[in-house]
Amino acid sequence: MEEHLWRYKDVCQYLNMPLGSAYALVCQGRIPHLRLSGRSVRFDPAEVKKWLEEKRCGTAGSAAVCQNEEQGR
Repeated sequence: MEEHLWRYKDVCQYLNMPLGSAYALVCQGRIPHLRLSGRSVRFDPAEVKKWLEEKRCGTAGSAAVCQNEEQGR
């Protein structure tokens, strides 16, 4: 079965984040999204899940990035 595109409320629920944080991620180009028109944004669930998995620390290939982020704090 094919998944439908997510709206902001869906991605916020999946990521357990406030709406403002999702808006900021989109504006900064930090989360994969589709802009259908000026203000209409949708998210491909498969792309969001892949993006989230790539953010995981402690897995092969990502540990160095996580260490660099922690040093910048």
